[in-house]
Amino acid sequence: MTLFLQIVVLGAATGMIYALVAIGFVLIYKSTGLFNLAHGEFLMMGAYLCLLVITGLNCSIWLGALLALVMAVILGLVCERLALRPMIGQPLLAGVMMTIALSLILKAIVMMVWEGDFFWFPQSAGSLAIPIEEAFLLSGESISVLLIAVLFIVGFSLFFKFARTGLSMRASAEDQQVAQSVGVAVKQIFRITWAIAALVAAVGGILLGSMNGIDMGLAAMGLKVLPIVLLGGLDSIGGAIVAGVFVGVIENVASVYGDPLLPSGGGLGTIVPFGVMLVVMLFRPYGLFGLKKIERI
Repeated sequence: MTLFLQIVVLGAATGMIYALVAIGFVLIYKSTGLFNLAHGEFLMMGAYLCLLVITGLNCSIWLGALLALVMAVILGLVCERLALRPMIGQPLLAGVMMTIALSLILKAIVMMVWEGDFFWFPQSAGSLAIPIEEAFLLSGESISVLLIAVLFIVGFSLFFKFARTGLSMRASAEDQQVAQSVGVAVKQIFRITWAIAALVAAVGGILLGSMNGIDMGLAAMGLKVLPIVLLGGLDSIGGAIVAGVFVGVIENVASVYGDPLLPSGGGLGTIVPFGVMLVVMLFRPYGLFGLKKIERI
């Protein structure tokens, strides 16, 4: 029973990181109507930028993370200005293809600078761990990661629900031309949205990098976030949070209890989230918490 409880708690902690990354995906969709297929690459860049700052300045991981987040926001703004803003008013497919191009460019940058190698944050930078009693189910570093993820999730959830900018994001996603006609600065909303999405993706990358190391495999998080977003509902921040925790738990449980039963010895934890997504989508195509849209002819 203790082992199962520990597996669930660890899965929930990882799921909170998934939820944080999924929020950035939902923000892009809610404000622009685009599927950002480069979101996983933004996460990967956040981890590598933190590594770059730490090794370059020989500073602590906390200062490195802070400076990396600033750089991630700048990266998001640059991508929005140069690549995504010209897509305003263009067909949806054009915007999606642009995000695919961004993902390839970011991967190429990582290959040129870091050659796609695997790294750990330097020991001299310290860790995110906080001192706790050994009786806890989570290590000090896992507790720190969980608290940071929860803090960002709560902050952005409140921002999107109560701030006027959050409402403007929803309006611009529904109809950009109508939103402009009532005074919403769509271009400014785009800038804010991409900056926030790059920020939360970088936070997720740094947290995952501190736990599992840094490599180009972090970009695969974009694919892992997709079933979470679809499961919770494309336009639901709360749904992304619930689905993220749920996927984190079932992924961990399936990996520990299901993988040993497979001839290959692994992989079940990767498949289960997509299987759950397919089952849910059959009965609720708009997700568990998404809005059901009714069109009249």
